[in-house]
Amino acid sequence: MVCFVEFVLLSDYCHTAPYYMNVEAYNFVALYRDGSYEVMFNPLNNYRAKTYKTDFTGFIRSVSDRGSEFNAVYHLLGD
Repeated sequence: MVCFVEFVLLSDYCHTAPYYMNVEAYNFVALYRDGSYEVMFNPLNNYRAKTYKTDFTGFIRSVSDRGSEFNAVYHLLGD
């Protein structure tokens, strides 16, 4: 994995529209050297659950907070 991107996705996953929630399900995308990608649950939570460690400095070089640069609204699945 070269990097991963976390998104805050507000969705109607729990059928609460018009009130949308961040259910934190599949809001990470892992990018690999060969150009492939994988949508996943939070890999940091997986690491923490397996190792009981919260220090990620061994494998995170930098963090880039893009703020609202990529904010958008998408209506999917016939909405």
